[in-house]
Amino acid sequence: MAASSKKPPSSHEDVNSIFLNSETLLFLHQIFLKGLSARMESWPTLVLDDVRESSTPVSPRQKTTSNTVQLLGNTHLGDLFDMLLPMLSIYQEYVRNHHYSLQVLAECKQNPHFGGFLNRLENKPNLQGRTLETFLTYPMHQIPRYIITLHELLAHTPHNHVERKSLDHARMQLEDLSR
Repeated sequence: MAASSKKPPSSHEDVNSIFLNSETLLFLHQIFLKGLSARMESWPTLVLDDVRESSTPVSPRQKTTSNTVQLLGNTHLGDLFDMLLPMLSIYQEYVRNHHYSLQVLAECKQNPHFGGFLNRLENKPNLQGRTLETFLTYPMHQIPRYIITLHELLAHTPHNHVERKSLDHARMQLEDLSR
């Protein structure tokens, strides 16, 4: 039998069932991370040891007047969550499909070629004992992580802060999505 006529260890349909929306979810979070990283690079920093009593700037993002340090820079995160929210509906499809994807994966593992290939990959040291099932479960935890992060941000955001409403809206939307 020629190599080109061999049946692959799993079909495209099986792969699509196992990894439904995974690439889209990854891309979505890469965009969010890029936005968050850009904000963190310009995030103002307060160095208490460096407070001076002059009008000379401490750094390009700080101005000092008497004993007060005014921080300059974009400290807003609500718009990043606002950008993320409309696209998170793909999580619902991923969550609904998760049990089925694990069933398809279990069936594919019955094929000795697929099972052996996956076993070799899962035994690589850099995976630290994690299996494909573990990696497929990670996206299921991302929405709860965002909710916790928003609760923490809100706990440190004054009620009259311009970001408060946006962060609270994002938290409520994520909580609705997670139900």
